[in-house]
Amino acid sequence: MSPKAPITPETIQAGSAFLSASPTFVRVDIACKHVDDDAPHELVESLQKSLTALGRTLVSRHESIQVTNWPGLFVVSSADGLTSKETRQDRGCFLLGLKDSSSNAEPDPTVKEWESEFRKLPLFKDYYPPPLLEVRLVKQAELGQLTLDRCMWPEALVNSKPQLFSSSLPDGEESFAFIADAHPDPERKSTTTGKLTPASAILNRLKWDDGFDSKEFVVVYEDRHDGLMEIGVDLWTTESSEEHFIPMHRIRSIRKKTTGMTVWHREERIDLISGGSL
Repeated sequence: MSPKAPITPETIQAGSAFLSASPTFVRVDIACKHVDDDAPHELVESLQKSLTALGRTLVSRHESIQVTNWPGLFVVSSADGLTSKETRQDRGCFLLGLKDSSSNAEPDPTVKEWESEFRKLPLFKDYYPPPLLEVRLVKQAELGQLTLDRCMWPEALVNSKPQLFSSSLPDGEESFAFIADAHPDPERKSTTTGKLTPASAILNRLKWDDGFDSKEFVVVYEDRHDGLMEIGVDLWTTESSEEHFIPMHRIRSIRKKTTGMTVWHREERIDLISGGSL
């Protein structure tokens, strides 16, 4: 389904500003295949609605917390979104921005409770093939490079606006206005200006350099049928006869498990490993 109207420059600017408008975020990564032609985005739509409810719950339990709920998905690059669209996949992350005026609130137990309940829902539990769902509390600096999805599910941004939840606005205010004062960071891309270090060199360093724990990283690779898939760096192998062999030309990116942040990306020329940025 195509959006009823194009995504406006106002939406694009607000999305960029949103990424720098809060010190902490609930980051929810999701990856799933379309299983129903009549409702291809059923799971991500359900997840988005559930996150709206989580925003209300957080401010009801922690009066000092202000929550901004962005309605659409974020991706690392438009190329990733296009690959997912072409393979009938939804893959990206939802973000809830958190501001705490007291610094005493502990949202983590509430977020974990929400995740546990969402995983029990029949739609998620019975979904096949099993979707990927990862939920984290991350700092703003740990988001890495992200941009609005304008390819897989753009109608989410056409039909909705971000919502602000606070103790004084329990039902949420739907507007771009409260992001207007937050200015987008000037291109936060961590791109390398020289020759990009090959994936093989990055993977070998993550596996054998004592300064890294290979279990903390995953390889994102392209499958022509299933879209963008993942495998742990510790499982990746160069032996073509092994089960977990992935040809180098199919490796799209590498990301860190604890934050979800992309640390190497072929198309976007991101490399946080060689430069020692981690």
